[in-house]
Amino acid sequence: MDFSFDWGWNFDWSFVTVPVGPLAWFVFLLNAGAVYRLSRLVARDTISEPWRGRLAAKFHGPLVNLVQCMWCLSIWFGGLALFLTAWTTTRDLWLIVAYVLSCSAVGGYMSERA
Repeated sequence: MDFSFDWGWNFDWSFVTVPVGPLAWFVFLLNAGAVYRLSRLVARDTISEPWRGRLAAKFHGPLVNLVQCMWCLSIWFGGLALFLTAWTTTRDLWLIVAYVLSCSAVGGYMSERA
């Protein structure tokens, strides 16, 4: 697929590609698991609780709401995952990290239900 745009700029977009075909579903599931895990890590897990508490004590308003809301965080982490997947320079490393995060999400979910 050709996703080229003519915006009048002399900019080479060749470093941005999107996986297509059956691989696209696998990459999507990896990214979805990674976004869930990162959102939960920041908003809910006990390891980030001291950091969230200091932030809530020091600041008030949207920034504090952002780090305590998994829905809010998932938008930003989803955009980051899309960027790291589409940018060919970081794709391989990101997919390894996303695989680990997705496995962590599935393992954590299963252990909570056991």
